[in-house]
Amino acid sequence: MNKRLMRNVPFLLVVLSLLAGCADSPKAKTIVIGNTVEEAQTEEDSTDYFETNKIYKLSLPGNKSVDLWGWTSSRLLLGSYKNDGMKHDIQKVDYRNLSAVSLTRLAGNTAAGKVSPDGKYMAYTGQSGTGETLFVLDVSTAQKFDLAIPDVGKAITSPMSWSGNSRYLSFTVKSIAYGTESVVVYDMKNRSSQEIPLPRWQENSEAPAPRSLKRYTKYTVISVKFADDGNTALMGRVGEEGSYVTLGAVTEDKWARKFEHSASERQFDYVNDSQIIFLDAKNTLTLYDLRDENTVSLSAGISTFRLSGDKKYIAYTKDEESLYVAKLQGNNMIKEKLVYKGLVLSQMDWSPDNKKILITGWKSYGLGPSASSAEQTPLVIEFK
Repeated sequence: MNKRLMRNVPFLLVVLSLLAGCADSPKAKTIVIGNTVEEAQTEEDSTDYFETNKIYKLSLPGNKSVDLWGWTSSRLLLGSYKNDGMKHDIQKVDYRNLSAVSLTRLAGNTAAGKVSPDGKYMAYTGQSGTGETLFVLDVSTAQKFDLAIPDVGKAITSPMSWSGNSRYLSFTVKSIAYGTESVVVYDMKNRSSQEIPLPRWQENSEAPAPRSLKRYTKYTVISVKFADDGNTALMGRVGEEGSYVTLGAVTEDKWARKFEHSASERQFDYVNDSQIIFLDAKNTLTLYDLRDENTVSLSAGISTFRLSGDKKYIAYTKDEESLYVAKLQGNNMIKEKLVYKGLVLSQMDWSPDNKKILITGWKSYGLGPSASSAEQTPLVIEFK
């Protein structure tokens, strides 16, 4: 009998400890499991992702305005204060106090380009001895490099785009003499460029053309963006039958189409290696998964959008002048919040730490996008 009692002592101790714990009435925690282990969090730990801390208006007294091109750090922007002359500098601008440090001089015929997502480089076009040339500015050293692109007799015909990891810089070029177009991609790691002729979609594609796209329909490529691995690229194009976003596999000299959908020719991006996001022709934010070839509608009535650098958050506009922010989770957008209202946006860029958004726009009752940037308002929305 004593032996049996001794064997049950550990069990009785456990029961007693559990009863003691119940007396303290601990609060239960709900565990929310995300797509990965890192996304798992408790309900108590979840916070308001997009509680606005401050909004900074980036202009100086006396109507002295600034052009802003993107973030070079979590606090500094690349931009240029305007003056009456034809020449101005590329500057690092502190959004909190509007102080500026000049990096290099820009000539009057220079077109401001695109800041890389990591903030280390800015690509822009200018004139050289051979004609239009692409330059890359190293922000840390203030050195600019002439890439000798495009070739003589060719002109850049689309805005420049960086891959998400800042390795690939891409755009389209057109032969002045023959009118033929190509995609050019520059590899920042290998310091080499590749030119890929644009295909005839009906003849050189693995996927069939849309029914509405006739055999010899003319089109214009508006923008191109490469994936981080350089193996695929997204292309926005517009033609007689409307505009489309096309996902293509890229080889040495060919472009093989894998997916195509009617869409806004500029509004698309990679979410990850397997998913792309775009704004379709009916202004519905749409997600496409390459793995199961499934298309999911996320939200309707969207005017424009921009993913954060880590692809976890998305900023987008509704009703033209209402800016929302939400969290991307799987095939859903959650925690949607209105963060600003009153501007029709022409620019929207997340900071590298994904806690601030640079926006530029004009009042809906103003002169519209044709107005000069002096009449547009650049703001930085800072979240807590």
